[in-house]
Amino acid sequence: TYCGTVTFHGDLPVTSKSAPHRHGMGLSNIRKAAAGYQGIVKTSVDPEFFTLTLMFPIPSVEDT
Repeated sequence: TYCGTVTFHGDLPVTSKSAPHRHGMGLSNIRKAAAGYQGIVKTSVDPEFFTLTLMFPIPSVEDT
């Protein structure tokens, strides 16, 4: 749970924890994993929600 303003560096949120070098790797690892499957990761923030959207292509029958 987080209450406050979310700050971004590029398109990734910056951690507010006291040891930033030990936090914040999760979303970049999710992006790398998604890219390995030709996926897309999108994030958005509004006053109440942080939204993480993952999209992956569905192979057609001809591709399998």
